[in-house]
Amino acid sequence: MKKVAILMAVMFACFLMFSCEKAGEQEDVSELTKKIDELTQKLEELSERVAALEAPPVDKIFVKATYGTVRTLDPATCYDTTGGSMSRQHLETLVQFDGPSTEKFAPMLATNVPTVANGGISKDGKTYTFDIRKGVKFHSGGTLTPADVEYSLERSLLVDQKGGPSWMPLEAMVGVSGTREDGKPIPGIFKKIMDSIEVKGNKVILHLANPYPPLLGILQGSWCSIYSKKWAVSKGAWDGTLASAAKFNGPEINKEPLQRATGGGTGAYILKQWEPSKQLVFERFDGYWGKKPAIKTYIHKYVQEWTTRKLMLQNGDADTVTVDATYFPEVEKMKGITIHKVPQLAVSFGFFNQEINMKGNPDVGSGKLDGKGIPSDFFTDINVRKGFLHSVDYEALKYDVSNGLIENPGS
Repeated sequence: MKKVAILMAVMFACFLMFSCEKAGEQEDVSELTKKIDELTQKLEELSERVAALEAPPVDKIFVKATYGTVRTLDPATCYDTTGGSMSRQHLETLVQFDGPSTEKFAPMLATNVPTVANGGISKDGKTYTFDIRKGVKFHSGGTLTPADVEYSLERSLLVDQKGGPSWMPLEAMVGVSGTREDGKPIPGIFKKIMDSIEVKGNKVILHLANPYPPLLGILQGSWCSIYSKKWAVSKGAWDGTLASAAKFNGPEINKEPLQRATGGGTGAYILKQWEPSKQLVFERFDGYWGKKPAIKTYIHKYVQEWTTRKLMLQNGDADTVTVDATYFPEVEKMKGITIHKVPQLAVSFGFFNQEINMKGNPDVGSGKLDGKGIPSDFFTDINVRKGFLHSVDYEALKYDVSNGLIENPGS
């Protein structure tokens, strides 16, 4: 087994302290834009280099060891990086990013990327029309239809699980960031959702409440994945009617109908096995409409400890492992390892809870600002938040923790 270590070198680690500003300072936007342009060019060059690499042998088993876990397989509620990346193995969207660019798009289950020039976007920016690809097979059987697209997108909006991703397509298409007020559905919201998506022949038409230029970026996300309506309903998901919509709105965490469901996608791989906090196993889908993948079996293993991942790489038990910048020097010393430094745009952030739950909370001490604790509204003071912002040692973060492999724009 050829050993390959991929170092996910985070080129941008932006520490966003919510509700915070840096006192007396402003970011140099032009300099930041220049850095982003330079890194975008590097990404394009690396993409070309990776594409030129020799494809692995057909029927190869490929093993990756990393530390990301998956909470749910339901695309309408999955809102984490690992879950989203796993969804992309067996589910597909209407459009996708075109290579490393986050501004250009390519067709996927749609055969076109709508623009004003090709008539796919109306002049007022409120109507998007997609031609749906024909002959696409589902893992569960059956063929993709525009009705499946309509159902999948409508469900991604109306499920709206607390803390989930539905706010993005809701804001883009319906003009609201949620379906509930005071814990109850907003009157008429589900009809608005269903009216916003229309099927006409082999086309799916989206009717936006307002122009929303970033719409394609929302639609390429895993939360807008397309799957079989028949399959989803058979697993206990929404039946597609207005009358039952409220029943399926806001499901409890880990109780969504498709949380453990597999088989309804169109992707290049079928999810054959999921052992939570252990591994996911994907098998190549021979009925895939697109290019046949060279790798037959992909095994995604959850390995939290770096030492174990390192040993798996050394012993040939893994083809690739996640290497944080802290451990990069260890990998550089290993023989027979190919290292790919892949720049990423990443955002790290910290939340300041401005209404701390004091009940049974061991971290608030006395509950008063008396040197022995903090009150529930401790973070409502902007100077407290600024203090935390300025307490971050960015130089140590960049050089001592990350071996000089990250950039902190605005820090």
